[in-house]
Amino acid sequence: MLLVVSAIARLLPNPLLNAYFPSWQQGLIATAYGAGSAVFNPWHWQVQPIGAVWFLLSMFIALQLFNGVMLLTARRHQRWRQAIVRGGVFAMFAILGGWLGQVAYLPWAVNAALLAQLFLYAGYLVKQTALLRRISSAWYLLFTFMWLVSAFQGYFALTVPTSPNLLISVMGGVAGSLCIIRVSDWLSHYPDARPIKWLKRYGQLSLVILCFHLIDLNVIGIEGWLTNHLIAHMGPLVTTIIAISYRIGFVTVAMLAIPHLPGIRACFLPRQYLFRRLKRR
Repeated sequence: MLLVVSAIARLLPNPLLNAYFPSWQQGLIATAYGAGSAVFNPWHWQVQPIGAVWFLLSMFIALQLFNGVMLLTARRHQRWRQAIVRGGVFAMFAILGGWLGQVAYLPWAVNAALLAQLFLYAGYLVKQTALLRRISSAWYLLFTFMWLVSAFQGYFALTVPTSPNLLISVMGGVAGSLCIIRVSDWLSHYPDARPIKWLKRYGQLSLVILCFHLIDLNVIGIEGWLTNHLIAHMGPLVTTIIAISYRIGFVTVAMLAIPHLPGIRACFLPRQYLFRRLKRR
């Protein structure tokens, strides 16, 4: 869809549409490479980033690596030895990903997929040890502190990956995730509340939101137009709030509309619409 909208912008130039891809060829190359940010490598390949959907490609690689290591080490019966081997392999993957972040941005953000092994293994250990049920609320003060330290040390660009200190960033990411899980668990006790129902819907249709957020970021120029016209009159704070509200509103409209559009909805929600229709046949 990004390719199509970008092509329309090239044919019908206007201030509210940006021709993100200069040509179909560059767009297809960018789609195949799947970069989330500027591409760099010793070979000086010139590839345009595809944008937010880099995450889906990278996550696919990350899950295959993680599942492969877990299967290959499953025959080791001693749990302590199994944990050491797995932890060592995932640590080496993460170190390799961090080193590659200084050398080359690989296709499908393999760099990020390598570093992500630490996040995946941390999640696995949390689930296996039932950690969330065993720790007291006081621990979340420490997790919040770690999260803040990671945030204030500087920007963590997972797409590369790079940050002022990757170890602190990973620890802060895990700690922040535990805090969000705790808040989400608390919110789940109020399933009938309208805000909770909306949050649940956003989660269920997150793929639609991600895809249309990508379109909004790259080819729709409304947010930039709003910012340029409002910042001089309302100041940066109010303008930022309006811009963020627009971003959320744009993907919310898409989220509500897509399930009611035959054909298009099967592309974004194949399990719910395409596969169900094929089974009926």
